[in-house]
Amino acid sequence: MAVSDELQTLQVDQRQQPQAQQLGSPSPPAAPPPLPPAAVRPYLHAHDSARLAYICRNVYGGTDDLPQRVASLHSQPGTHLLAACTGGKGDHLDALLCCQERGDVLWLFGARTAEELRGNGLAGLLLAEAEGLARTLLGAAALLSITVPANHTMRRLFARRGFLQQRRVVAWPETPVALAAHERMAGAAQQQQRQQQQQGAVQALSFLQALPAAAAVADTPAARALLPSWRRCTSVAELQAVLLQLRQADPQRQLQHGAEEEEDGMAAALGAESALPSGPAGTAAVADHAARPAAAAGAAVSATLPDGASAVAQRRAVAAAAATAGAPQVPAQLPADSCAFHWLPGEYELLPAGGPAVQQLVEQGAMWLLQAPSHAAASPIEAGAAAKPTAAAADVASQAPNAAADAAGDAAVLVCFGPGFRGMRHAGIVAGSSAALESALLHASAVADPQCCRFYIDSCGFDHPQLWASTGGPRIDILPFFKPLAA
Repeated sequence: MAVSDELQTLQVDQRQQPQAQQLGSPSPPAAPPPLPPAAVRPYLHAHDSARLAYICRNVYGGTDDLPQRVASLHSQPGTHLLAACTGGKGDHLDALLCCQERGDVLWLFGARTAEELRGNGLAGLLLAEAEGLARTLLGAAALLSITVPANHTMRRLFARRGFLQQRRVVAWPETPVALAAHERMAGAAQQQQRQQQQQGAVQALSFLQALPAAAAVADTPAARALLPSWRRCTSVAELQAVLLQLRQADPQRQLQHGAEEEEDGMAAALGAESALPSGPAGTAAVADHAARPAAAAGAAVSATLPDGASAVAQRRAVAAAAATAGAPQVPAQLPADSCAFHWLPGEYELLPAGGPAVQQLVEQGAMWLLQAPSHAAASPIEAGAAAKPTAAAADVASQAPNAAADAAGDAAVLVCFGPGFRGMRHAGIVAGSSAALESALLHASAVADPQCCRFYIDSCGFDHPQLWASTGGPRIDILPFFKPLAA
């Protein structure tokens, strides 16, 4: 039949429709047919690179560098790139998940799905495939990944697959402020280089000099008192010893800090979020089963709190009870020095302390350690908490994570990574007290890397709201999730 005959037939068919349908409201469009079962295969760079660039074209406002990273990652040993294809294994790439063997964990990152295919379960399929892959790898004990609080879809997916959130990493300062500081420091460095021949060596502008409001918070007597105790890390064994001290060698504490995510107004990933209507029907039942023991423990703790206890005190006390009484006791199956807990915060990634990348940073002299007696002078934040009136005793008692962190002493780790996103120099910090965190910023700005303008901070359970607020923007949180593979 010719094309013109087809059009005439279509017009006749339309005229023969019932009059009520022509005069009334148009019938709703038919639902698109379900996609055939997708297949998962290895990523093939020669075949998939153009499609990956298309999938990533609008991610991060068009600045996604994953296609460039994959160009070098796909041939690296221990790297597994999983491609989901809705048209079968021979079809083009529709979703991607990157996996890397890092110590005893399989690190999951770079999840991307074509915009027109989101909501069809491709990310869940890839996550299940990654777990199956991990179970075939010798020595793999857990899956490890990160997301952000606003990514409800990924958090629901993690909850559905049995992942647990352990703590938070704060990316500080926020990206626009860090970029502005980076550009200001770069401009000052160029100007100083032009003046160097006439005036001799001139000290470059440092991060805290570029952000005086942040310097006013970080430059405390307690922080300065710790500066002489900083030293370069000379071995991975030294680093691991300090990390164990900071994190109390207690994997269960990781869950307690993760349970406190309600403090930013977000629902817990294993609770109400996973029961949203957008999830599959079985998600609510899984979330309810996981949350029921923690909810009972929380109710019991709430009943013991005085009437004057604040909402923050109640949340913290309930979170602590849920972490110990709730279902997720599984992490006890992992050793305290597992890479699931034993990592350094990087630029939207977690680096295992015993991995080759960290070994290289130690050899380059980019790793710094702080160990000082726990009786060092308290910072203004801790002094203020200790001076709270008796009527607020419940709030003070509820800050047990802060006290536990301080019990480890004023210890910290500072790792300087160098240039990252848009050329910004960045660093990771793990700190056991607010004074140690402040001292890490002072040490980075004066000695370790004065041009560093972005920090990824694991504060081991305590908070530093004055520091986060000093740059005027919102606190940017990164949420680590892990799943033990033991049955």
